[in-house]
Amino acid sequence: MSLSRYLSKRTVNTLSKHNSFNKEDPEIIEYGLTIFFATILKFAVVFLLALSLGLLREILLCAFVFGMLRSFAGGIHAKTPFGCLISMIFVYFSVYLLASVIQYSNLLFWASLVFCLITLLAYAPADTAEKPVLNKRQIKIMKLCSVLTLIIIYILTFHFFTEMTKNIIILSCIFECITLLPFVYTITKTERGDKYNEEME
Repeated sequence: MSLSRYLSKRTVNTLSKHNSFNKEDPEIIEYGLTIFFATILKFAVVFLLALSLGLLREILLCAFVFGMLRSFAGGIHAKTPFGCLISMIFVYFSVYLLASVIQYSNLLFWASLVFCLITLLAYAPADTAEKPVLNKRQIKIMKLCSVLTLIIIYILTFHFFTEMTKNIIILSCIFECITLLPFVYTITKTERGDKYNEEME
């Protein structure tokens, strides 16, 4: 049993002793708590690792930018909590390492902006078969929000921050947009939601 599952079971067992607890849906509550604890534990591991390496500020920035854009654009998901943890560590620390060796330039800025805009317009929101986005209005809203979020991020990046910070922000956006691409879904054997499949037929 995973630690997140153990914590969720203990929490549900504790809550079930109170009269105000809804005893009709314990499985739903336990499932929600499992996801919550798994998320907390994953970020705790990543940030403790970053802290131990003296990279907390850089990894926090990457996680913030990546997560903010991902909340609207979507993308592939790992199939297990452990796989998700490994993916987070790979993405965040790859962004930092690349940002350390790549020299910031206007070419990088504009080329990445064009790539991200085209990707978002073509594929956002990138859902999965397990969590499809089925409402057409919601799809349009999420696509618009993802594009606006990207533009705001890039405007702020252009006018502020050091070159290292600019690199981290830009690369975080690039990595997030890569998770939307069809070939990434193919090589990870992840299926997109029904609406995307219908449009492709």
